[in-house]
Amino acid sequence: MRRKQLLSLLLVFVVVVGLCGLRLVHLTADPPADLSWSGGLFFDEGAYTHNARNQILFGEWKLDDWNDFYYSPILTILKWGVFSVIGIGIAQERLVSIAFCGLTLWVLYLALRVTLRRSTAILSVILLGINYMYVMYSRLGLFEIPLIFFMVLTMFFWQLGLKHQHTSPRWHSHACMFLAGVSCFNVYIFKALAIYFLPVPLTGLVVLWFAAKDRLARKRLLTLAGTFLAGMILTVAVWYVAFFAPNYEAIHRIGAFVTMLSLPRSLTHFYREVCATPFFAIFLRTPVVLALSIAYLLYPLYVLLHQRSKLEPADVFLSLWFFAHFFFFLGYGYRPPRYYVPIIPPMCALAARGIVWTVQVRKLQIPYRISPVFWGLCWLIGSVLWTGVLIPGAYQYGAIPHFTVPHISGYSRMALSVFLAGGCTFLAFWLARRHQGGFIHLPHHILLIMAGLSLLISLNINGRQYARWALHPNYVVRNISRELGTMLDNAYLAGLATTMLCLENTHKALYVWHNFTNYQNTFQRFPVTHLFLAEFNDEVGYYRHSFPEVMKRATLLKTYWIKGSRFHLYSIIDPTIEQIIIEQSHYSQVDPVTVQLEVRNNDPRRAKEFEVGWLLYPMNSETPSMVKASVAIHLAPAEQQLITVSQQAPPGNYALLATFFPAQQELLEAETLPHQIGQNVEDLQASNNKARYTDAGRSGFLTYGPYRIYPAGAFTTEMSFKYSLSESIPNLSAVDSLAHVDISSHRGKTILVEKALSVRDFDAPNQYQTFRLSYRLETQEPLEFRVFTHGIVPFAVDHITTTFFRGVWWENPIIVSEQK
Repeated sequence: MRRKQLLSLLLVFVVVVGLCGLRLVHLTADPPADLSWSGGLFFDEGAYTHNARNQILFGEWKLDDWNDFYYSPILTILKWGVFSVIGIGIAQERLVSIAFCGLTLWVLYLALRVTLRRSTAILSVILLGINYMYVMYSRLGLFEIPLIFFMVLTMFFWQLGLKHQHTSPRWHSHACMFLAGVSCFNVYIFKALAIYFLPVPLTGLVVLWFAAKDRLARKRLLTLAGTFLAGMILTVAVWYVAFFAPNYEAIHRIGAFVTMLSLPRSLTHFYREVCATPFFAIFLRTPVVLALSIAYLLYPLYVLLHQRSKLEPADVFLSLWFFAHFFFFLGYGYRPPRYYVPIIPPMCALAARGIVWTVQVRKLQIPYRISPVFWGLCWLIGSVLWTGVLIPGAYQYGAIPHFTVPHISGYSRMALSVFLAGGCTFLAFWLARRHQGGFIHLPHHILLIMAGLSLLISLNINGRQYARWALHPNYVVRNISRELGTMLDNAYLAGLATTMLCLENTHKALYVWHNFTNYQNTFQRFPVTHLFLAEFNDEVGYYRHSFPEVMKRATLLKTYWIKGSRFHLYSIIDPTIEQIIIEQSHYSQVDPVTVQLEVRNNDPRRAKEFEVGWLLYPMNSETPSMVKASVAIHLAPAEQQLITVSQQAPPGNYALLATFFPAQQELLEAETLPHQIGQNVEDLQASNNKARYTDAGRSGFLTYGPYRIYPAGAFTTEMSFKYSLSESIPNLSAVDSLAHVDISSHRGKTILVEKALSVRDFDAPNQYQTFRLSYRLETQEPLEFRVFTHGIVPFAVDHITTTFFRGVWWENPIIVSEQK
C-alpha cells in the first residue's frame, strides 16, 4: 500500500513539474492581449514590485506615496528576497508566482486526497494545471496566485482537522484546525479584497454541524470551530499590532479609494452590475469546467436536503468557496478578469468530482420523496446553465454552424433558458416519479465516453489557446523596458505603466494615479525627467489638464504600441525654445535673416551642450529648398539664455521654424504596418530582406497607419517602391497609374501631402526607387502613411523613412526679396 502511495505522489510530482513548465515557456513574454480588457494585465505586476525594487536599487523602501507593501506586506518581502538573490527583472518577479502555483497544485492534491479518491485529486490538479486562464495568470506577478495558495492550504488543514477528530491523539485535529485559521486570515493579508473567503471554513463547520447525527459529533464540531477562530484571532492580533495599527492612515486611504471605485452607489447601480456580470463571458474560455462545476453543485445540495449524514466535507468547502466568490463579485463595480482567478480551483475540483462520479456510478437510487426545494434549485441552476453557458457557448464554439439562427441575447435568452431548464427539470421529475423508491440504471459505457470526451474537449480548447500564444509570443513590454534603459540616462519616469517598464533597467519610476497616489504637487516633490503616458485611459489628457506647464515643455521622443493602444514617451528635461523674437519679416537677399531665440535647459541636474537655430521652410514651389542656420551653445543646469542666429537666404516666401539640430529620423518597415491587401514576403532587394507585396488584380491599401503622434516641425518622408512586369501583364503606357501615396492626419481626414505614381515616375521595373514628400506640422498630430495600389501590376513597398526637425513655428511668413 505504501509503495502505491509513493508511486502516486511521484506521479503527482511529475505532473506538477510539467504543468509548472508550461508557465516557464517565454517567461518574459507579454500575456495575451485579449486575456483582459484591463491595462493592469500588462502593468500591475510592476506596481507590485515597487517597494522591493526601490530597496534593492536605491536603498529605501518608500520613495513616494505608492507603496505596494500596504497591499501585501508578505509578498513584498518575498519579492525583495528573490531580487536580493537573483537580481531584478520581469523573469525574477514572475518566478515567485510560478513557485506559488506549483505549491498550490501540490497542496490541492493533498487537500482533496484527505477525504476523496486519488483519481479525483489527480484529475483536479490536471484540470487546474491546464486551465488556460490559470496558466496565463499564474505566470504573472499579481496578488491572486499567492492568495489562492493560502485558500487551498486552508482547505487542506480544515480537511485534516475534520479527519483527525475521530482519531487519537485528539490534539492533532485541533492543531490542524488552528493552522487552518492562521492560513485563512493570511488570504486576507495577501489581498484584502479576498475578505469573502474568511467565512467559508467556519460556515462549512456550521453546515456539517447541521448535518451531524448526534450530540457528540456536534460538540466536537463546535470545539473545532472554536479552535479555528483561535487561530484566526491570534493571526489578526499579530497582524493588527505589527502592521495595521502602525500604517492605519495609509491603509485607510487605500480602503476609501477602493470603496469609491468598486462598490455600487445605489440599488439601481447594483442591479445593473448584477445584470452585467462578466463571470460567464470570462469562463466561456473554459466551457467544460464551467458547465460541469455548475451542474455538479446540485449533488451536494441534494445530499444536504436528503442524506445529510453522507455529506462530503470537501464538497461543502468547495461549494461554499464557489458561492462566496460568485455572489461577492456579482454586484461589484470594478472587476477585471483577474479578480475571477481565485474561483478557478473550486470550479476545477467540482468539475473533477462530476467527471469521476459519472464514471463510477452504475445506477441511481430514487427516494420515495424528493424535496420540492431541490426541484426548484434544479430549475434555477438549469436556467443559469442555459443562459450563461449552453446558449452563448453554442454560438461561440459553432455548435449551430449550419443554421441561420439569430443571436439570442438579453431577456429573450433568459426567457428561453428558463423554458428549457423547466423542460429538463420536468423530465427529471417525471423519471423520478416513475422510478420512485427504485433504481434508474444508467448507460455506463455512454457515460464513460461522455466523461472522456469532456476531458478531451477541455484539453483541446485550453491547449489551442495556449498554443496560439506560445507559437507567436510578443516581448513588447520587455523590449521597451530594455530600450528605455539604453535610450535614457539616469531617468525618473512618471506614469501608470512606468513601474513595469523600469523592471529591466535601473531608472526610477513614479506611479501617478489621479485622486489616489502621487498626484499632488507631483513635479514639485519629485525630480521627474520623463513621462510615459497612455491614450486608452486618457492619461495624456489628464496630464495636459492637471500639469499644463509641464506638458507645454514636454518633448515627444517616441510613440509605442502596447496592447492595442498608443503610449507616448515625453522628455521634460530637453531644452526648449521659450520665445522667438523677430524685429522684421521682410528681407533682401543680401541682408541676413536675424532671429533671437530664448532657449532654456530644463534639466536641473546637469549642464547641456546642443545646437539650436532656425530653418526657413518654402511656402510655394517657386521657393528654393529649406535654409538652415544654427549655433552651438552651452547651458548650465536650468539656465535660460537669449541667443541670436543670422544667415542670408535666397529670395522666396518662407515659414520660419525655430528648432534643434540635427534632425531626428524614424524608420518604418512596411511589413510592420497595418494593411488591407498584400502580404509580407522575402525580398533580397529590400532593406531587411522583407517587403510588403501584392499581386496584380487587387486594389486597396498596401499600408496605412501607424497613427503615431509626431511633434510640430518640418518633415521629409522617403518611401521606397517597386513594380514588377511579367509576360502575363500587357504592355503598360507611361501614364498608367500604379498607386496613390498620401500622408495624412486625423485618420485620413486631413491630407498633408499626396502623390500619384505612374509608370513614367519609375526609372525601371523590378527595382526599388525612392520618392520624397515634404510637409510640415503646425501642432503635434498622429500621422499615417498610406499606399493605395490600383492592382494593375505587382507592387511592393520596402520601407518608409521620416526625417524631421521639431520646434516652434513663427506666426508670420518671412519674405526674402531680390536685391534692388
